[in-house]
Amino acid sequence: MAGGGNKAADFQSPLAVLFIILAIAGSFMVSYTRARAEGLGVDCEVGWMQRPERMTLLIIGSLVGSAPVIGPILMKLTLLLLAVLSNFTVLQRMVYVRKQLLKKNQAQ
Repeated sequence: MAGGGNKAADFQSPLAVLFIILAIAGSFMVSYTRARAEGLGVDCEVGWMQRPERMTLLIIGSLVGSAPVIGPILMKLTLLLLAVLSNFTVLQRMVYVRKQLLKKNQAQ
């Protein structure tokens, strides 16, 4: 298609693939850090992007991603936001668990 724009090609850019990989890795790590913290005896429900927030953002991004013309850009922005906030949540949880474990060690 000359000049028409291919919707499939819009999502196959290296930047979109990078955002997808970072979003998936961040989402997995949010769950992993919570499970690991609970395995260490720390209740860890902190962070901005827990499962409901991640799902809500992904659903909204998928809906706006179907908009003509600007949809692929909005979907990439949603994936970037998901990647950044998920990985930030991982850092929040790591810092929180470290503080909790240090408190436990000092109390003993």
